[in-house]
Amino acid sequence: MIVTINISKKWLRKATDIFPGLKTELEDFLNRKVLSNTPPPVAMDKSMDHFIRGLKNKEHTITVDGFMRFYIPQILGHYDRLVREKRKMLAYRVRNYLDVHYKNPDVDTAFLADLFHVTQRTLRNQFRQAFHVTIYSYYTNLRLQLANTLIQAGNPVKEVYYQVGYRDERSFRYAYSRRWNNASPPLSTYNISKGTDGN
Repeated sequence: MIVTINISKKWLRKATDIFPGLKTELEDFLNRKVLSNTPPPVAMDKSMDHFIRGLKNKEHTITVDGFMRFYIPQILGHYDRLVREKRKMLAYRVRNYLDVHYKNPDVDTAFLADLFHVTQRTLRNQFRQAFHVTIYSYYTNLRLQLANTLIQAGNPVKEVYYQVGYRDERSFRYAYSRRWNNASPPLSTYNISKGTDGN
């Protein structure tokens, strides 16, 4: 069962002031533009599941509204405790590191495994299990999103590729063309209008 509740950002920011773990996660979620960077999913306990399933049998909206006003803070409190535990997990610590350091050309699975003192296999498995994407795909997507923004703004490719974490232009062009081929003009001609050939 999937339950969607619409809550205003203003109210949610105010409500989470008393939940430090959730507030941090919420601000990250609201301020970032990375699609895969969603708050940690957590399991719903049986009592909350029973309550929500019972809502569909309620006849009076005002009763449902009153129940929701009562239970939403409890849901947030429960989620806050679980989020704080999840943020301690390896996959979330690695993700947080990548969100800040993805432009470092040294970043790869071997580098991260050494940094977090785990094997590459453990790192790959835990990251994929948590986010359903490989580490490589995650930081590559961050790099290419920034690259696309810079290129769309008219920055020459020869400057962009190193700024986003690539050591050589050829590797960057290959990755970029695979990711943005249908969304952006060809790299070789994009900057001509600016007087800068991308070649």
